[in-house]
Amino acid sequence: MKLEMIALIKILNFYKKYLLTFKITVKGQCMHPLIKDGDIVNVIQCDDYNINDIIVFKNCNNGLYIHRIFSVFEKNGIQFFTTKADNNVNIDGDQLTKDDIFGKVNLINEKQFT
Repeated sequence: MKLEMIALIKILNFYKKYLLTFKITVKGQCMHPLIKDGDIVNVIQCDDYNINDIIVFKNCNNGLYIHRIFSVFEKNGIQFFTTKADNNVNIDGDQLTKDDIFGKVNLINEKQFT
């Protein structure tokens, strides 16, 4: 894993721990047309995440993504989330827990969208 990605994940974990909001510049088109390459999204901490929330998360390979929650389910008392990018046909293969989520997108280029 690249040193920059490790540093970014550590910074985001700090923000998550102290319930801080943060901004991320988007790279890629997977959430197009709602979120485009170069857009700046504001990410807030939440106690609960729901279907259709757009979240920032790390996957099993410690990659960072902004995708929409597609489904929520519980197994052995633990809540799991599956995600899907708006511009992708298939849902993502990872089953996320709340520990994998850094927060929910509430602003795109300073405009409320929810």
